[in-house]
Amino acid sequence: MEGPRCRLVEFFDALGSPVGELAPEFLAAADRHALDWRLLPSISVIESGGGKNFSKNNIFGWGSARRGFASIRGSIDWVASRLARSKLYKGKDLDGILATYNPRPGYPARVKSVMRLLAPDQPLATRDALSARVNLGSEPKKKPSEHQHRNCQRQDPPQNTLGARCFHVGVAPDLVV
Repeated sequence: MEGPRCRLVEFFDALGSPVGELAPEFLAAADRHALDWRLLPSISVIESGGGKNFSKNNIFGWGSARRGFASIRGSIDWVASRLARSKLYKGKDLDGILATYNPRPGYPARVKSVMRLLAPDQPLATRDALSARVNLGSEPKKKPSEHQHRNCQRQDPPQNTLGARCFHVGVAPDLVV
C-alpha cells in the first residue's frame, strides 16, 4: 500500500482518529466525484477531529451538524456528491467551496492547512483527484525498509515528511476543532 491511501491511514492514525480504515472510501468518493483526494478528510478533521467528536454519523458537520446519515461510509459519498454537483458548490474554486461550506472567517485557510499536511508537494485543487493520484503513483520504486505500518513502506530512518512512502506526523492542535 502506498500513495494517498497510505498517507490517509497514517494521518488518521497520528490523530488517533477512528476513520483511518475508511481511507479507501474517502479516495473512491473523491474519484467518483472528481474532487481533490485531500478535501473530504481535511473537512472531517476540522469538523470532527477526524471522526472523534460527532453525532448521527456526521463527521463533516454537514447542515450545522444536525444532518444525520445511516453510516459514516454513506456520509462520505453523500457529502462528496453535494460538493461536486449541488448548485451551491458547482463551478466554484476551492476557496469558494469552503467559504460556502462554512462562512466563518479563516475556515478555508484551516481546511487548506490540513490538505497541505497530507501532500505539501501538490497544489491545492478542488477537482483534481485523478491527476493527484497519478502523480503520486509515478514515484520511483524504492527498496522496502524494515519499518512496516499497516503494509505501508517507507524509507528508514523515520522522517516527518510526506516525501516518503508513508509519513509520520504530529498534527498541530489548532487545526482540530
